[in-house]
Amino acid sequence: MADELGFTLFGDSALGSREAGWARAVLSLDGEPYWADEDEGPFDWTWIEMLDWLARNWSALVLEEGWPLPLPRVRHPGDLLPQARERWRDLSQAQVDLEQTLVYRYLDRHNLGRSIRGAFVPALTIARSGNTMWLVDEDQQPSRVAFSAAYLLLEQVGQQLAHFFAVSQVPHVQATVAAWHDRENGLRRHCLTYRTGLDHDRLTRLGSVPLSLIEPPAQDFDPVKPESAYLAAARMARHVLTSSQIGALIMRIHNEMRGGTPISPRLATHAQTALGSLRDGKPWEQGYRLAQWLRAELKLDPSQRFDPMQLMHDYDVSVISATLETPAIDAIACWGESAPLVMINTHAEARSSTMHGQRSTLAHELCHLLIDRDRALPVAEVLGGEVDVECEQRANAFAAEILLPQALAARRWSAAASPGSALAELCVSHGVSRQLAAQHLLNTTSSNLTEDDRILLERALLRNRTTVDTAGTQ
Repeated sequence: MADELGFTLFGDSALGSREAGWARAVLSLDGEPYWADEDEGPFDWTWIEMLDWLARNWSALVLEEGWPLPLPRVRHPGDLLPQARERWRDLSQAQVDLEQTLVYRYLDRHNLGRSIRGAFVPALTIARSGNTMWLVDEDQQPSRVAFSAAYLLLEQVGQQLAHFFAVSQVPHVQATVAAWHDRENGLRRHCLTYRTGLDHDRLTRLGSVPLSLIEPPAQDFDPVKPESAYLAAARMARHVLTSSQIGALIMRIHNEMRGGTPISPRLATHAQTALGSLRDGKPWEQGYRLAQWLRAELKLDPSQRFDPMQLMHDYDVSVISATLETPAIDAIACWGESAPLVMINTHAEARSSTMHGQRSTLAHELCHLLIDRDRALPVAEVLGGEVDVECEQRANAFAAEILLPQALAARRWSAAASPGSALAELCVSHGVSRQLAAQHLLNTTSSNLTEDDRILLERALLRNRTTVDTAGTQ
């Protein structure tokens, strides 16, 4: 973390008094001065403004995840405004005005650059994503660091500033220091709103959910500890389910969760080690390689159909069916200290309601259970809701590869008497849809495809667009 974000407080200012909130300091990024003077020395300014911003926005920085609008392709905070502007092209001015307020308020509480008033400093957007924290610089270049480390560093910055300005008798400086010291109470007050993404009105309409089930503990509240699966599921479903439907979902999860142990620690540890060697790879590359590793680890014959349901059963993962009131959600997975639970949506129009869709969904969730429980994801995932884009790309590629090994698919494609027969045979032998098989072939054999082959595969995608599986695209 020290190589990502740093802060050095040098002492008293030459331009103003400590009493009035002045100081000299440098904020660094990747080991280089980021907020500094023209010679990259200490920046002489009223740094009490930064402490004021940290105190006012501490709850948002520590608790808030996801985006204020339903924007499924936002990968990190730097994508938010550009993709919101694309969305606004097709909306009424009244709706644009409302959504602009939501987006700009979000940026106000997450862009550290907004803390310094009256001087130009580069933007630095900070936002939580599960067990990680995004840092996005003024050039929209993102980096992802451990949340626990980011939380500790930001807290240390605030503590340094509060201690430095504690001697002041100026009312606004005293008020800022006091607000910083009250930040823990703010976390408790704002926890439900920020962790669920639901405002007070929506929280009151959760139906039969007792607040005691979802409220944080009154004592020893620790934002670094994993949240409950209820809060995570509510947040990820907030853009596709009504308040009462979210309440029903919370109660269903509560009733189905049971004691037990997480999925095989040994297998998960080995999977984490395998991913570590692919740290710099693209998410979809990681997904393919992880699936290949798991097939080798389990000694699976690539010519045989993989059974994700059986593997879930072998590792004590509960798989249940539920008819949710939307086809937008394929599945909900929960983990943490309890035995993992995967809830498959059997809504008639959901892709997970088909045999192929269910297999793809289970394979997708298997990737999360192996890799993402201790990484970017929280203690639940709503597939089809608001999800982590990088994790989804990796899990989509994993699902395609574990169900249909790319090397085998490429060999059979090349040896087949006709493209149509190759596609049909792969679908039957490995239990995948034409959509998944066609997309997987396009992704993995494009350099060997003729133009006619490409047309046939893309036609298969169009013909099956209403039953899209989780192969995804690169």
